[in-house]
Amino acid sequence: MNKTRVGITLVEVITAMALLGTLLVTLLVGFGRHMSQIERSTERLAVMAAAEELLTQWHLQFGFAPINESGEIVVGSKTYRFQTRPVEQMIDRGFLIGKISFEIFSPENDVPVLSLQLIVPSWESFE
Repeated sequence: MNKTRVGITLVEVITAMALLGTLLVTLLVGFGRHMSQIERSTERLAVMAAAEELLTQWHLQFGFAPINESGEIVVGSKTYRFQTRPVEQMIDRGFLIGKISFEIFSPENDVPVLSLQLIVPSWESFE
């Protein structure tokens, strides 16, 4: 007696569904991570544009970024806090120059969204 089977067994169906489910879950998790990464990148680009605008205003007004400056900038619907602080003074090719840190902080926490090191004319003291 020679029986030929037509169709698939229950074990094969369950295995195929498990593999398909695993694939779908992996794709959905990857898509969610990708979307959150795009949101963070978009936010960072907007903050960088606002920082560039602020630095341009300072350059036109003072010629360089002010030391020990702090304030707020609005980007979209969020208000970010910024600050400049002195880092060090150095002599380079006979000129006394200073390095300051320019940081923009997220409204949710005190982690900098953007941090820059800027070279400016030297200041008398760190205070």
